[in-house]
Amino acid sequence: MQQKRILTLRGEDKPKPRKQVFADLTEQIKEWQKDNSEIVLCLDANADLLDTEFQDLIRKTDLIDLMSKQLGADLPETYVRGKKTIDHIFGSPRLEDSIEHAGYLAFNDGI
Repeated sequence: MQQKRILTLRGEDKPKPRKQVFADLTEQIKEWQKDNSEIVLCLDANADLLDTEFQDLIRKTDLIDLMSKQLGADLPETYVRGKKTIDHIFGSPRLEDSIEHAGYLAFNDGI
């Protein structure tokens, strides 16, 4: 509610905080990339890769899924009673060869 209120105060008629977070994050990552920074984005997105805002962020920033590069495309569900992977680690493509091991711990223990 706090984010919705802030967006409303900024003049948004129908604020969508989740969409705004992805848009803001995309712009920030692009700024860092202009400075040739390497990016590692660990994200409890509460969204799978089919989420349109999430896909837009990945497409616009050219980040890669570092977990699937190590573990394959069939990643496990990452929440209790879940069927989808909603916790992700994305990064700059140049980081892919730097990763030696990857995996998931039990629920709520991390990635």
